[in-house]
Amino acid sequence: MNNEGNGDKIDLSNLSKATELDFTEFNKDMLLKTCILSDCDYLRPIKGISFKKAHRFIKKGKSIDGALTLIAKDSKYVIPSDYKDEFSEAFFYI
Repeated sequence: MNNEGNGDKIDLSNLSKATELDFTEFNKDMLLKTCILSDCDYLRPIKGISFKKAHRFIKKGKSIDGALTLIAKDSKYVIPSDYKDEFSEAFFYI
């Protein structure tokens, strides 16, 4: 979205052409979860999770539960104890 509030339509079939990331297996929920996981106004971020890393975790994990399981296996990330509940609230809020 630009400063005037105008935005472009996000078409998942064309999204991979705009970035080096592969979105071919993604649906709208997976894209939204990637955005929320990487950074969201309604949720404290997990330090060190960029959009690219969030994409990778959602793609591999297939869900937020799967992604959080993968993230938890890496000791460099700290997931707050209430993160999953807060993530769900942010997801449904958006």
